[in-house]
Formats: sequence, C-alpha cells, structure tokens
Amino acid sequence: MKRHLNLMSDRARLRESMRRRMRQWSWALAATLLMLLLLGSVRWRSCHQQQQQREMTEALYEPIRALKTENAQLQKKIETLREQERIPLALSREKPVTVLLGLVGKAVADENGQVYLQQLDLQQDALASAASSEPTASIVLKGVGLHGAAVTKFVDSLRTALPFTAVELASTQAVEVNQQTRQTFTIRCSY
Repeated sequence: MKRHLNLMSDRARLRESMRRRMRQWSWALAATLLMLLLLGSVRWRSCHQQQQQREMTEALYEPIRALKTENAQLQKKIETLREQERIPLALSREKPVTVLLGLVGKAVADENGQVYLQQLDLQQDALASAASSEPTASIVLKGVGLHGAAVTKFVDSLRTALPFTAVELASTQAVEVNQQTRQTFTIRCSY
C-alpha cells in the first residue's frame, strides 16, 4: 500500500492537471488539424482543376460569343439601315412618276441648253406586262436638239439613269428652224 501525501497547493494541482489534459488532447487536436488540412488540400485541388476546366471550356466558346456580339451589332445596323432606307425603297418599288420626271429633267439640264423637250408621254406596256411578272411602263420623249451629237449625249445620259431598263432612240430627223438645221428626236425609256 502506497501512502503519499500531496503537499501541492490547490492552484498548483489545478495547473498540473490542466497540463496533463492539454498534453493528452494536443495529440488529438494535432491529428484533427492534420486531417482537416489534408481534406482541405484535396478539396482545393479538386476545385482548382474544375475551375481550370471551366476556363478552358469558356476559352473554346469565346469566338462564338464574339460572333454573337458581332451578329447582334450587325442586326442593329441592318434595322437602322432599313429604317433609314424605308422611304427610298418604297419609292423605288413604286417607280413614282416624279422621280422619273426628275431624272429626265436632270438629263436635259446637263445638256446646257442643247436639248429641249417638247412632249413627254407616259405609256403602260400591255404586251410586256403579260410576258413578265412585273408590269413595265415607258416614257416617250419628243424634242429638239441643236445637233446630232447633243441628242446622242442626251440618250447616253438617260441610259446611265438608274430606273430605266432600256433607252431606245426611236427616230431622229433634221429640220429647218429659223434657217438653222436642228435635230428632232423621239426617245423611248422603259422602266
């Protein structure tokens, strides 16, 4: 039988008991921390790999995103152009007489007084309408030119005018006007 007497104070005994318990639990705490660090490391590596895969996948789809953005911008441009060109396109489809008369007037003005129009007739071409899907019409211009070169230049300027599909010099004739020779003409412009 052992008999011993503990001469330590209560405070010293409490401290010693705490030290002993701390030494016992420190191993458990260290093992727990080590396990948490290992699990955290494995989890971090897994998340890091997934993030790299996601970034690689996004990099593959980046050109498609750029194309979608560019496509959206082009769609906006198309809508803007359609809105801006809506009225001119509608007028070009209808082939308004005022536009045609303006083109003829511009061609006459470009000749600097060498060509004069006397008559302008609008005609609907029934035979051409039956053959094609779109009805065609023509303008017959009758006038006088100072000389044959002025008439030829006038016909060429009408041929370059946009809505006319065909410009045909139907007839020319030299006439005496005030003792000067002038060239009368008949031109048929189809549109």
